[in-house]
Amino acid sequence: MSAAVAISHVQVSIEKVNRAVRQIADVHPTSARFQALETLCSRLKEVAAEFSHVTDALKDTREKQVRLESATHVSYAESIKEYLKANSQLKNSVTFRRNIVLIFQGPRTSTFDSDEIKSRKASTRKRCEQIRALSPDGVISWASTFAPNLWGQGSMGKEVFDHLLKNAELEEVQTWPAGVYEMLGGLATEEPLQESHEYHQFLKGPSPSMQSHQRPNEMIRPG
Repeated sequence: MSAAVAISHVQVSIEKVNRAVRQIADVHPTSARFQALETLCSRLKEVAAEFSHVTDALKDTREKQVRLESATHVSYAESIKEYLKANSQLKNSVTFRRNIVLIFQGPRTSTFDSDEIKSRKASTRKRCEQIRALSPDGVISWASTFAPNLWGQGSMGKEVFDHLLKNAELEEVQTWPAGVYEMLGGLATEEPLQESHEYHQFLKGPSPSMQSHQRPNEMIRPG
């Protein structure tokens, strides 16, 4: 039985029980019938507890599967961090620039986009919003790691994306290589980010949703 069918069966069963309970509320049972109701109530509690137990087990299994599916990406992200630390430069500056532009501009739309492409771009646009909600360090960490065609075109599942997004947030404030700050500053002087208010706010420091991260007033360092 598929998950969709099983869930549908549970939903139908709950609705039937709910209707029956509302009907019982208007009756006046005898002592014997009341005892039967109490037995049924106890049974429903047992079923609810078992359902909760099964759901929790399924959740744990799925989380383990997501971690397994994400393992290669997590390992790659760690290797990028080590490269940055060891070489004081981005491993792929082209990927970084493309990511920053996509994150703050979103995917470009076209009148010739099919419904499928429109749906994929809408999903990408939502993911861009989620990445922008990270601290500036988190955004930089993400942009320096994963190519746009991996996370932005639907090839990465939602659960894997969400898992990696959590890992992108760094525990400590970072000092990035000078080239990173220079590249971010350069993008602010060119289209399409030149007129992006959100991008310029990003360069000034933490977003309103990430006030716990203390940073200098300006992310871009003076030359």
